[in-house]
Amino acid sequence: ERPQRELKYLREIKGDEDNVEVLGTILNVFDLRFFAVDPDTNKRVSDEDVAAGKPHTMNYVTTVVLDDGTAQLRVTCWKNQTQHLFGLSNEELLKWKDDPSLAAQPKHDLLGEIIKIIGRAKKNEQFERIQLTASLVIKDVDPEKELARLKDKPAPETKPEEPKEVEAPAVIAPSPETSPTPAAEPVV
Repeated sequence: ERPQRELKYLREIKGDEDNVEVLGTILNVFDLRFFAVDPDTNKRVSDEDVAAGKPHTMNYVTTVVLDDGTAQLRVTCWKNQTQHLFGLSNEELLKWKDDPSLAAQPKHDLLGEIIKIIGRAKKNEQFERIQLTASLVIKDVDPEKELARLKDKPAPETKPEEPKEVEAPAVIAPSPETSPTPAAEPVV
């Protein structure tokens, strides 16, 4: 039996960490990206090689955005974890390549779902953000049990926002010539 990992708040993840465990709500699901790979080496095959008839199989990847109330994080799910995420077979997901409209409802159904991810965190230098690569996607999550694991753990400190100076608009008193004149009283 594996030792129990420490469940982390998303804000606590700094990058270059293996075996990170997080719990969050899915806010966004990106389209699957399809690409050809060599069936023996699983290395990417160029479009030119595919056009030339080189043997290949199709692979795919998707990204979801998770939120746990402390931060948001992008999670990359490669082929097997994408299958777990959607609960669909490889054959069903490959149909999305030729008919992307098939993905609309399954993607929508994932929004708001609470999932647990175990994976590797890295800092994406190009975009200056932490990203998680899923090695395991767990959809059947017991929120009560997971919250109990976090109960004794203090929420990570957040930096207070720097006060912003806001310049109030000047109040200008109306000049006598622009002041509305009172309506004349009707004579009875």
